[in-house]
Amino acid sequence: MQRDPADFDIVINATSLGVNADDPMPVDISRIPPAALVVEVVVAPPRTRLLDAATARGLAVVPGMAMMTPQLELVADFLGITALS
Repeated sequence: MQRDPADFDIVINATSLGVNADDPMPVDISRIPPAALVVEVVVAPPRTRLLDAATARGLAVVPGMAMMTPQLELVADFLGITALS
């Protein structure tokens, strides 16, 4: 079931939709309010159809790599992996 994002301040695609070029949009981009932030968790490709459509509408976006990068050190610490220099 897809929820209507018309009242959302943040829309986060936390699915794998966007990995393939022919994936359907995870949400109706035309229903996202102009002040909303659109966030992606898909890191490859770096730009998904969702991000491109949101950018074309003038919405603020955060790509998947920008979401993942700050978490890497935390995950490494959790797993007991030391940073390589």
